Amino acid sequence: MSEIATEDRRAYLVCDKRIDEVVKDGIDIAEIDRKLLKKIEELTLYMIQQQKEIDELKTELKNKNQSTMKNITYLAILFMVVLLFNSCKKNGGIPHYVIDADLKTAFDFKPGTYWIYKDSISGRVDSFAVRSNMSNTGTVSGNYSIDGIKIYITEYNGGSLIDTSDWVFNLSINFEELIWYKNFNTGNYYFDFEPLFTYPFKNGSLNMIDGQYGNDAPITTNIYSSYTVAGNSYSNIAEINNEYSENNKLYYDDWFYISSEIGYIKINIYDPYDSIYKVWQIQRCKIIK
Repeated sequence: MSEIATEDRRAYLVCDKRIDEVVKDGIDIAEIDRKLLKKIEELTLYMIQQQKEIDELKTELKNKNQSTMKNITYLAILFMVVLLFNSCKKNGGIPHYVIDADLKTAFDFKPGTYWIYKDSISGRVDSFAVRSNMSNTGTVSGNYSIDGIKIYITEYNGGSLIDTSDWVFNLSINFEELIWYKNFNTGNYYFDFEPLFTYPFKNGSLNMIDGQYGNDAPITTNIYSSYTVAGNSYSNIAEINNEYSENNKLYYDDWFYISSEIGYIKINIYDPYDSIYKVWQIQRCKIIK
């Protein structure tokens, strides 16, 4: 074929004579037939060879595709094995619990959030501000692991640093708990580790993945569609009682009114053991989630 492509364009594939020679001497038909048959045989052989090369290329391409798919499959399996290994290594193969999305949406307060309360007993105005918000993962008694968000809130009493305190709340699974409280003036720490409420709000005592908490566990006594504090109305309010007594002695009997919009709108602290009595009512706030 390459020879044909380079021949003189004035020549013919079958007849060697030029037009003027054909007119003068004529054409040998038998010779022409012989040459035509020869060319047909050459083209047939060429087509057979071309088809053979095409088939070989198809086979080679198919083998390469199969090899590529095998490599992709092996890589995918390897990736899943590594992912599973890392997951098991992270939590030791024990159950893992994440934070409920609705709880996080309602109560995951970010730095810049603050609340201003007035104590109706003393008349003092106190402010609370979120100073940090940290995500964490922990293991409980080696039985399961849980995600959490610790919210550090600083309380400034009476507009000064006197009796300033730190509060740490933790969001986990579907509940919020008070972890610890520190009074900067006395240096005293108070640890609780008891969930205050579950979300969505539900009447009754708390039931967690470990079972129900003790008799002193907080109890949601009411859920109000609307509740008014200091002339302002708030929706979806849970009324929570946290009371503890022992040997006929009352240590504390606290009440919390919690809004799914802005958090704590009213806090009644009645702690005869520590001689602490407050009725905080929300005055204004700035919420960042």
